[in-house]
Amino acid sequence: MAVPRLRNKTLIPSGLTNYPKLNSGLFSIGKNPSGGAFVCQDIQIETGAELTIRVNNFLENYSLIDNAGSIYVLSQSPGAVLNGAGAQLILRSGGQMVCQ
Repeated sequence: MAVPRLRNKTLIPSGLTNYPKLNSGLFSIGKNPSGGAFVCQDIQIETGAELTIRVNNFLENYSLIDNAGSIYVLSQSPGAVLNGAGAQLILRSGGQMVCQ
């Protein structure tokens, strides 16, 4: 796996031993208006795959999150997840976003 860039569509495949866990900063999908530490064009999470947004991390979606797996949001901060204008969050059958 490589570190995604704004022009890359990012795939988190199933069957991995370890899945991405974002510890701090901003993960921006589609554009980087807030100076995000992490950025990609779109993100696809396969069935059985996971993405964890930890306590000091924020997720801003301006493009597409296609989720058949699990997104765990551990931050309880208001605005921990932002779905901007024109953004899409698709939860496929079995897909989930868990805010803890």
